[in-house]
Amino acid sequence: MLKSLFMLVLILFTSSVVYVAGSTPSSPNLTVAEIYPTWNEQASTPILPGSKEQFRIYVLVTNSGGYEPRNATLNLKVSWQGANAQGPTEYQDSVDVKSGSDAFAYFGPFVADSPTNMTVLATINPNRTIQESDYSDNGMSATFHVGKLFPTVSLLSAGTLWHENETPSFYYTSSVSSSGNYENRLHVTMSRNGEIVAVRSDSGHISLYKNGTLIYDLQSTTFSDSALSDSGKYFAVKTDSIKLFDVDQLAMGNKAPLASVSGMTKLGMLSFWRVAVSDNGTLAIAGFANSILSFGILKVIGDPQRFQDFGTGVSWGKVFDGDSPHFGPNFYYLIESLSFDDTGQLLVGLSGFFVGNPHSLSRLYGPNPWLYLLDSLGNVVWTGNVSSRVSEDSAISSDGKALLTATDDGRIHYFDRSTNTNFSFFLGFNTGPKGSIGTSNSQFAISPTGDYLAVADSSSIYILDATGAPLFMFPMSNVTSLALGGGYLVAGRLGGAEEISLWQPVDQAIVEAQSLINQALGAGANVTQAASILASAQEQRREGEWYKAYSYAESSIITANQALASRTLFATATTSSLTLPSGPPAELLPIAVILPIGIAVVILVAVTLLITVRRKRRKTAE
Repeated sequence: MLKSLFMLVLILFTSSVVYVAGSTPSSPNLTVAEIYPTWNEQASTPILPGSKEQFRIYVLVTNSGGYEPRNATLNLKVSWQGANAQGPTEYQDSVDVKSGSDAFAYFGPFVADSPTNMTVLATINPNRTIQESDYSDNGMSATFHVGKLFPTVSLLSAGTLWHENETPSFYYTSSVSSSGNYENRLHVTMSRNGEIVAVRSDSGHISLYKNGTLIYDLQSTTFSDSALSDSGKYFAVKTDSIKLFDVDQLAMGNKAPLASVSGMTKLGMLSFWRVAVSDNGTLAIAGFANSILSFGILKVIGDPQRFQDFGTGVSWGKVFDGDSPHFGPNFYYLIESLSFDDTGQLLVGLSGFFVGNPHSLSRLYGPNPWLYLLDSLGNVVWTGNVSSRVSEDSAISSDGKALLTATDDGRIHYFDRSTNTNFSFFLGFNTGPKGSIGTSNSQFAISPTGDYLAVADSSSIYILDATGAPLFMFPMSNVTSLALGGGYLVAGRLGGAEEISLWQPVDQAIVEAQSLINQALGAGANVTQAASILASAQEQRREGEWYKAYSYAESSIITANQALASRTLFATATTSSLTLPSGPPAELLPIAVILPIGIAVVILVAVTLLITVRRKRRKTAE
C-alpha cells in the first residue's frame, strides 16, 4: 500500500513539473536518456522479448533547458545481427519536450524469428535545426538481446531439491491506486553456505527454510519486507513493526523474536520501508520521515533489544534527501535496497524524483551515483555510477568487494572493487500482462565470493563468471528473483520458489580430471601439477566454493591433457629416431667376397703400422 502511494505521488509530481523563470538556460538542451524494448505503446517496462514475439522500442528524451521546442525530430536506426527480423530499419518521429521535463516515443513493431542482437541508434534534433545549449548528448546507442540472453551456452541438467507453491497472482486492494490482479512475484535470499533460504511474496507471504525444512511462516496483510544476514544467523521481518529472530532458535521451535522495533517516531520516521540485518544482529532501517517529501531516511541500530527496551541503541543515521549536490534542488531520494556484507559494510541502492523544477532532469536518467557503500560508522567508502535509478534490489559479496544491482532502464551492473572493473548489459524485467506492484528486475544474484553470477531471462537461468561470460544455462520461466550460496541456487517464480544444485558440472569435471591423470600416469607422463590442481578442486568442493572448485577442475583437465600430449609426442619422437629408414633392405654381399676383403684390410693396416714404427726408431737413433 505504501509503495502504491509512493508511485501515485511520484506520477503526480513528475507529471506536473513547473518551470521557474531564470533557473535554467534560455535555450533547450535535448538529451536521449533511455532506449529499451517494451511490449506495446501502453507499456514502459523494459523487457527482453523472445523469438517471434512482437515488441516496440521505447525512447525517452529529456529537456534540461529553459525553452520548449516544438516538433523536435527524433530519428531511429535499427540493425540486426544474423537474424531474419521484421520491421523497418529507419524511423522518424517528432516530439515536444517541455522545459525541465521529458517526452517519449515508441517505434515498431519488431519481430525476430530467432535469437539475435538488436542495435538501436536514436538521435534527437539530428540536423540541429533547433538551437541548443549542448549538442553532445543528442544521440544514444544501445544493444539488446532478442530471443535469449545466451542461446548457445552449455545446458546444465539441474534437479529441484525443494519447492514452495505460491499463487501466481493475487488481488490487491488500494485506496490510492488501481485495485486488481497483480503478479505475485517471489523475492528470495540465501545464506552464503546455502543452508538458509528466505522467501517473500508480493502478496505478503514470508517463509524461512533451513536445509529445505520450513521453520518460519507468516502471512502479512501489510506491505512487508524481510532480510537474512550473510551467514544466515539472523532473520528480520518488516510488517507494521520490525522483528529480529535468531535462526537457530527458530529451527528449534522458539518463535519469540530477539527484539521488536516499533517506535517509528523515535527514529524520526512516519513509516518503515526497507530492512537489512548484519551478522552481528545490527539492523539497518530505511523509511519515510514525517513529511511526505522525505523518503531517504536511514537508521542503523546496533543494539535492537536496547532500542526495544529503552528507545536507545541507534548507532548512526544518514539522510539521503533534497538539494542533493549531485542533482540540485527539489530532488528527493528513495532508498530502494539495503544489503550488509559480513564485515558490517552496508550497500545502499537509491532511486529518486524531482518535485517542482529540476536543476537538470537528464541527470535523473544518466550515469549517476545511485549506489553507496557505507562502513560500520556510516562513512561513504565507495559510490557506484549506474545508468539509471536502482529498481528495487542490490547484492553484495561477503567480503564487500563485488556488487551487483539492477536499474530502471532494465540493465544490471556488476562492480569488482578489488580490480576496479565493471560491466553491464540489458536484462529487462520478467513481467507479464498483469503487471506488478512497483518495478523490479530482481532476476539476478551474486555468489558470496563474488566470482560468479546468475541472471534470468523469460525462459532460462544463466550462470556467468565474473567477467560476464556465460558458463551454463537451464530452462526455467517466470523467474522474478534469484539467490546463490554454497553451490546452490534458489529461484523465486510466479507460482513458487525452488532450490537447485549446481554441483553436477563440478563433479563431472573432477571425475574427468582424475581419469585423464590416471591415463597420463599410465603413459609415463609427469602429472604432479595436474594432480595438485585436482587436489585444490576437491578441497574447494568440500568447502562449498562452487566456482573455485569448477575452475580448478577445468584447469586440472587442461594440464593433464597437456602432460599426456607431451608424453605421447616424446614417445613418438624417440621411436622415430631409432627406426631404420623405410624402403627395401640393402643387398648383402656373399661371405666369399666379404672374407678376402677383410683379410686385405687387416694386412694393409699392419703394414702401415710397421712402417710408422720403423720411421720413429730411425729418428731416435739419429
